[in-house]
Amino acid sequence: MKIFNKSVCLMLVVAAMLFGCTNDFDEINSNPNNLTKAPAENVLGNVIRRVVGTTQNTAGFGISAHWTQHIANFVFPDSDIYRPRDSNVGSVWSELYSRVLINAQILIDDAKKDSRPNMQAIATVLRVYAFQTATDLWGDVPYSKALQGFDSETGQVGTLNPAYDKQQDIYTGLIAELKAANALFDASTDPITKGDFLYGGNIAQWKKFCNSLLLRLYIRISKADPATAQTGIAEVLSNPTQFPIFDSNSDDAQMAYVDESGQRNPLIQGYNSNINGGPSKTLIDYLVARNDPRLAIYANPTKESKDAGTPEYVGQPSGGDLLAQSKVSLLGDAFVGNLASPLYLQTYAEVLFIIAEAANNGWNTGSWTAKQAYEEAITQSVAKHSGTLGTYLTEANVNFDNAATTEAKAQLIAEQKWVALFMQGNEAYAEQRRTDFPALTEVPKSAFPGKGLPVRLFFPSSEAAVNTANVNQATTGVVDGLFGVKLWWDVQ
Repeated sequence: MKIFNKSVCLMLVVAAMLFGCTNDFDEINSNPNNLTKAPAENVLGNVIRRVVGTTQNTAGFGISAHWTQHIANFVFPDSDIYRPRDSNVGSVWSELYSRVLINAQILIDDAKKDSRPNMQAIATVLRVYAFQTATDLWGDVPYSKALQGFDSETGQVGTLNPAYDKQQDIYTGLIAELKAANALFDASTDPITKGDFLYGGNIAQWKKFCNSLLLRLYIRISKADPATAQTGIAEVLSNPTQFPIFDSNSDDAQMAYVDESGQRNPLIQGYNSNINGGPSKTLIDYLVARNDPRLAIYANPTKESKDAGTPEYVGQPSGGDLLAQSKVSLLGDAFVGNLASPLYLQTYAEVLFIIAEAANNGWNTGSWTAKQAYEEAITQSVAKHSGTLGTYLTEANVNFDNAATTEAKAQLIAEQKWVALFMQGNEAYAEQRRTDFPALTEVPKSAFPGKGLPVRLFFPSSEAAVNTANVNQATTGVVDGLFGVKLWWDVQ
């Protein structure tokens, strides 16, 4: 992984100065005579823009949303048949390691020197988010040695071929990082005045995001290490003063954009400029069967049916025969109708589903019961996009009381969480692998027939070429880069 050299450092810092903001674009200035260190706020804006764009657009929408069968293409179905382009996979890897993580580390190092606890804590949360994305896609990845030895001031080269850490060890480290970040947040000092495109410098909301993300990490490892997950979730939920979490949709970690050149939502720009897919048949059939009020939010009726005066929703079959664009539903206007619409890193609904699952496991979740958290999670998911809940919670395949066993309740929670995570592809893909719900099957025209669903993403050729020994060790037993050996937390 040959990514830490002086020219890269300069390129990233200059990029931060030029592109490190949206609404504050014309307000954040830097000294043009100093090309070795950009203001922290500029770097922060650059890190946020890149982590959101890479995780939610390039990786989330371009790959993971197809593998969890939320999205399916009727043109260029490469990802649907489990063959995303190596260049796209390489772009995700490079963005995370060479841009997001290295700049987050620069922020952390400089914040320590400058006694800026909030900047250090925010950069740590973003660092954890990027590392979790990487390990949830690839499994064992560089972590403890990844950024070691790099000097942000001199551009001194760091470790060029870092060893890969075991995923279990990565999760242990990430949990510790978030707990340390939580302890750093202090609204009485170190104001963040610019560059914060998630919360506008609101430290209380950053702290909620930090601990909500901590809940995500705990629930992810809950089947592989239930004792740690149970203890950790109980600690967070029993200490709301010490560990505040999201308590409304207004707390959601999301980046809003501006409908101006260079500041538009990259996912929407890309989708509308070259429409080649929409919600999958798997998703649409699931929503239709349950009279789900989110159907009209997630998708539009087919053009053909609207022209005929009988609007209906039809999804492109994932990895199946390709339908004409006029015969399939495209993405709903709530997601692609406005170039200033946000992309999401985490939502309140997700937090509620985590609480519901923990309560269903019999763990300590304070005053929340599994049913209360489950129903409130669905309610907030619908409300997020101004939908009308109506009697949806009493639908036969939605009603929590109709689930007679703990296992049946767990399936309801997992499936509804999968629905709520629409357009958050990485998280939906990870959760479907962890829970095995909904029960997906290999697509009809898989590029690897008979091998089932991908359980991980292949390493890009760019990384395999320069870090061969470590990639080979990390993929021992893995078939075609995608199958065979599951990730550590995927034990279902």
